[in-house]
Amino acid sequence: MRKRSLVLGTLALVATAPPLFGQADAWQRKWYWGAQAGVYSYSNPLTGGRKFAYTAGGHWMITGKRSALYFAFDQIIFLDSARSAVIDPTATATGGVRLVDFSRGRRIQATIFAVPTDTKIQVMLGGGFAIHQITNGTPEVGTTATLQEITSANDAVAQVDTKAFVVFAGGVQYRVGRWAVFANYNFVPSARDFLLTSEQHVLTAGVRYALTSSHEDVTTER
Repeated sequence: MRKRSLVLGTLALVATAPPLFGQADAWQRKWYWGAQAGVYSYSNPLTGGRKFAYTAGGHWMITGKRSALYFAFDQIIFLDSARSAVIDPTATATGGVRLVDFSRGRRIQATIFAVPTDTKIQVMLGGGFAIHQITNGTPEVGTTATLQEITSANDAVAQVDTKAFVVFAGGVQYRVGRWAVFANYNFVPSARDFLLTSEQHVLTAGVRYALTSSHEDVTTER
């Protein structure tokens, strides 16, 4: 009788105890911190040929029950000095068109993902916006250019070196406890008034870790 009571008590304790392993493995309501690297694809504004750049950065992701809010910062490193063109009235020798060289950029992204499953392998679909900036756009001016020409060329570049874009995103991640490895794809439509007028494709992969919980239980003592 005593042995039976002990067994029943153990079973009752197991049945009512919280699933500690499941809680440790759960992804909901967490603050993830991570790093990523990838490939940035675009079309050359002058020749139209497809070109590539490297990206590297970090991100912060806050998860809900079936959704996630993703913030990321990436540096863009072009494989060689890329070239575009801007309208500059002082570039009389080239019909008002000024060539621009650049090799560095950055992108800041905010995306909302829908995450329909709570399995180890999760598919994420969503959208948001990103700010793309060419950080070292340099207009081509001759050695005999006047101060007015140099100022006009720099102003023309400054007007088109930064732009906000709509982003369509998809991704997949594989979770192991608090860790997750992932891959994301971003599509950025073409746009005017930017040094890169073509559509852009960004494929990144990386790792993230659930550092803290984003949900705090509130208790009231009586």
